[in-house]
Amino acid sequence: MLEDRLDEDGRMNEDTLGALERGWLALEGRDTPLHMGVLLYLRPVGEVDEAALSLARQWQQALPVAPWTWRIERRLGRTPRYAVDGRIDIEYHFRVSALPRPGGERELGELVSRLHGKRLDLDRPAWEVHLIEGLRSGPHAGCLAIYLKLHPALLSAGDLRELLPRAFGGAHGQSGRAPWELALPRRGRRRPGRGPLALIGPLQRRLREALLSRLPWAGLRRAPASPLNARINSLRRFATQHYDRARLARVGARIQASEEELLIYLCGSALRRFFREYNALPDAPLLALVGDRSRSDGQLSPLFVSLGTQHAHRRKRLDEIRESLRVARVMVRARGAHSAAVEASVEALPYVLRQLSGLDHRLAPMFNLALAHYELPAGALRVGPHPIEEIYPMPMLLQGAALAMASAGYGDTVGVGLCGARDNLPHLQRIAVYMERALRELEEEGLDNA
Repeated sequence: MLEDRLDEDGRMNEDTLGALERGWLALEGRDTPLHMGVLLYLRPVGEVDEAALSLARQWQQALPVAPWTWRIERRLGRTPRYAVDGRIDIEYHFRVSALPRPGGERELGELVSRLHGKRLDLDRPAWEVHLIEGLRSGPHAGCLAIYLKLHPALLSAGDLRELLPRAFGGAHGQSGRAPWELALPRRGRRRPGRGPLALIGPLQRRLREALLSRLPWAGLRRAPASPLNARINSLRRFATQHYDRARLARVGARIQASEEELLIYLCGSALRRFFREYNALPDAPLLALVGDRSRSDGQLSPLFVSLGTQHAHRRKRLDEIRESLRVARVMVRARGAHSAAVEASVEALPYVLRQLSGLDHRLAPMFNLALAHYELPAGALRVGPHPIEEIYPMPMLLQGAALAMASAGYGDTVGVGLCGARDNLPHLQRIAVYMERALRELEEEGLDNA
């Protein structure tokens, strides 16, 4: 976490790569570039070409501050550390691209997919920002796109969530300042129990609960083998789906489902339809790893949630998702903050060991895909005078996981980003299309299909 990299005066410590950051470095390989991203649609005020030129000139002159100036220094036989890069090449980190004609969503998706599949250079500060112009057709005609690409060893997903409103919030969007001109504020330190002995008690409790109760634990409740869990390479596909929250609220009220339950249902329904087309739908339900912040202390907890994909009937599918989510939350809410943090490490440990061994795609999967949701603070975001219309998170993929989905709640909208391994899921856009079809079915027919 960012706060663990600063000393009492707010300066960077010499050796500041924590266990989590070192873990990300260890897991990264040629076929598994580990970076996250976010895609923003910007609606220019005035002429789009003038707005693009003005923004590009301003950002090319912007000087980065910490942590944007940190690079990772890896030393043989010693712990990696952060070092300040005093010779940052802004033209490398900030680039301007133009889409080929006709300049629609397909061309943008192809460009962003290529950018998202290329590893970041860890000999430099591990970030890139791309300003993309040339959107001439489709629902975003006349917009500019901004693609941010960050390594989790430099900035976490929480840091990114904090960065967006600070960089682009306020009445004038910080007057168009570049994200790398803003340092992130310090937060209070939170260090869960250290050392392997802290894991023994929670591990024993989780095993006992899994054996004696209905509480699911991914180590014992096996996810089915599926095309999502084969070996992947570095090539990526990226697709998006966009929803008005008022629409989700109307459908949710009709079927008595929360927004979160509805989004998970749309994911499960889309995957059921997608894999049935290829006669590849497992008999057992697909299992999702869901990042959950429903605890009163806001701590992130991993939940293992059934997507109900074995059920043809919509109501049964939704009921299984709702019950699975409820039971998983009972488990994490029953723990104190310290215990919950340690037990989250217990849940992650088998998966990390499988990834480090390079054998995860050869073993029975612990889960089939990852789902995450990020809620941005209220208030419109701007880049100078130009409003940001839509935001789409772009998750990373680990070996043996060909698909990840993330959604971002921003104002009255929810943007869903789907990241897939290109050779495993060449028709990723169909999943996004099927999510929309599943929502229309609920609007037109409800849950009681034949």
